[in-house]
Amino acid sequence: MKLKEMKQIFKSKNAVKAVALVTAATVFATSVNVYTTKAEQQQEQLEQKKDSAEEDLLTKVLDKATGSVSREAADKLKEETVYVLSDANGTANEVIVSEWLKNPGGKKTIEDYSELSDIENVKGDETFSQNGETITWNADGLDIYYQGKTKKEVPVDVKITYFLNDKEVSPQEIAGKSGVVKIRMDYTNKEKQSIQINGKTQEVYVPFAVVSGLVLPVDHFTNVSVTNGKVLSEGNNNIIVGLAFPGLSDSLDASEEIDIPDYVEVTANAEDFAIDMTLTVAMSDILDTVSISDDVDFSDIGDQVDALTDATNQLMDGSSQLASGTKELKNGTQTLAAGANTLNSKMGSLTSGAGQLASGINEYTAGVGQLASGINTLKQGTEKLNKNVPALKKGVSDLKEGSASAKQGAAQLVAGYEGENGALAGTKKLTAGASQFAQSAEAFAQGAAQVSAGISQASGALSALSGLGATMQEQAVQVATQKAQLEAALAAETDPAKIADLASQVGYCKGVLETLQSMQQKLAGAAGGGGDLAALNAGIEQLSQGSAALTAGAKQLTQGSVQLEAGMTKLYEGTKALDSGLTTLDAGLGKLQDNSKTLADGVSKLDKGAGELKNGVKKLTDNSATLVNGGSSLAAGAAQVADAVGQIADGATKLDTGAGKLTSGATQLSDGMLQFNEEGIEKITGALDIDSSSLVEKLKALMQAGRDYQTFAGKADGIEGTVKFVIKTEGVKAE
Repeated sequence: MKLKEMKQIFKSKNAVKAVALVTAATVFATSVNVYTTKAEQQQEQLEQKKDSAEEDLLTKVLDKATGSVSREAADKLKEETVYVLSDANGTANEVIVSEWLKNPGGKKTIEDYSELSDIENVKGDETFSQNGETITWNADGLDIYYQGKTKKEVPVDVKITYFLNDKEVSPQEIAGKSGVVKIRMDYTNKEKQSIQINGKTQEVYVPFAVVSGLVLPVDHFTNVSVTNGKVLSEGNNNIIVGLAFPGLSDSLDASEEIDIPDYVEVTANAEDFAIDMTLTVAMSDILDTVSISDDVDFSDIGDQVDALTDATNQLMDGSSQLASGTKELKNGTQTLAAGANTLNSKMGSLTSGAGQLASGINEYTAGVGQLASGINTLKQGTEKLNKNVPALKKGVSDLKEGSASAKQGAAQLVAGYEGENGALAGTKKLTAGASQFAQSAEAFAQGAAQVSAGISQASGALSALSGLGATMQEQAVQVATQKAQLEAALAAETDPAKIADLASQVGYCKGVLETLQSMQQKLAGAAGGGGDLAALNAGIEQLSQGSAALTAGAKQLTQGSVQLEAGMTKLYEGTKALDSGLTTLDAGLGKLQDNSKTLADGVSKLDKGAGELKNGVKKLTDNSATLVNGGSSLAAGAAQVADAVGQIADGATKLDTGAGKLTSGATQLSDGMLQFNEEGIEKITGALDIDSSSLVEKLKALMQAGRDYQTFAGKADGIEGTVKFVIKTEGVKAE
């Protein structure tokens, strides 16, 4: 290969090495109209197992894209297709291998080697026998099509990652969603071989070419684009075909400038995201399409590269100097024009400002007159305030004395509530006594009932009457005690409402006590003189009725005492809060009293300052006429200056425009030379500055490694084979 042919290979700016250029161009050159062709015989076997129109379409597309670059397989007696069924992320769930054993000689039996399990004939009735991993088919002159399963790990993995609005999500999370989506397919090559290059052993990846496809319906996906692939339009669908060479860049020791893709990335705007599947085909014999001869001549490339580099550098230097000179000229004219135009643009502001100044002066002088009137009013107010300061000081002093008295009274109230003999303790004792009284009244009522029953039953009631008299004596003592407690509480109470309630209870206890004493005297007389039993029984009935009323009153007394205790507690808390507030008020009044002199001094100074301000404003009003005349003269002069500056700015702008056109042309020339050097010359010279003979040898060895990889599940010795991997992932759909 001479220099002329080498230049033809490297003339595309996107290709740096021959292998990337030729391989990528060959794969995609025939993929535009692939869906109009028929599938070949091997692929027809896969189509029979698919009932999806979309899967059929993708199968045809990928078959054409890969079949157009694979070498002719007519001389290969075993063609193997490995079907990998994966989840939506690319993780393999099942591996099924389809085998086609060709029988061009019409043999009765065909011997094969296979590592598969669950082997079955998929296209005929031919049987087989198996001895370990050696299989003998009863072919009867026919080709054999069979399939089986394996747990073996495939040499190429596909990992699919989904993104929604730049956030990585799972297939379940993106299903049915809308937004900017990205589907990225990363490929991992796990198959290595040792090759010989110039007598040295090197380990490289088997050169798999991977082609992936998926269908994006136009009613769900818009603005579709693909990295390392292309978008094909087919009616209502966008068909995505992507190409990658996982491991090839590492095998060739490619630099960052060499673009050998190892992933495919699709972006689109999605509405209700859903895809049925993705299909990926991987083959190892793709490099057989690259023609490399042994007579490549690289001897004169270095000299040509040096000459090209020198000429380009001279052009770049000249264009750079020209651009630099014109830029200096442009800087000067631009500065001149900018200054003149800035001055001119400000002249409007100057004339407008002068007019505004004159108008403002008029408004100012009018405002000064209003200010003088306001100052007079202010002075009158400060004089009145200054006269009333002594009255303010006396009021503060009187309020301070009143707050001290109030605080002392509140403290005494709090003390009256507290302590062993305080109001709070008294109400608690009253509550306890009322409770005991209620219990005694109930016991008394029960005793009266028992006495009444005893009188009706037997004449021995007289002795019982004696006992009842004793009980009444005890009840009378308890009622007398309760009455004394209520009277003590009444004496300590100050709340009119509470006093009335306690007085009522004292009166009630007094009536009960008198009744008990009267009944006790009657019982004593009856017991002592025999009495009239009938009269005694009548008295007992009256006593029972009184005891019932006594019991009810005792319960009311207990409830009232409980309420009294609760009210007394709230009153105590309120009195404490009042005492605290009065303490704060007294302290604040003390500070106010201490600062009253400062207040008086400040008011005096304020009155004095108002007088001085009044004198100053008078001076302003005296000079207002002179200020108005000066503003009018300034506005007239500003208009004359503005006319002259405008003429200067027009001339400077025209000069700068001419310099700008000259500078723009020189800059474009310099930038164009720089871009030409960076994107054209440097990439060409960089690409050619390689160990070309070593590249050719490595490329040849890689091609041989691809040819040597002929089976995944095994084949018999002495026959040639081909293998292709078809990876299908599950769809992503909302449930």
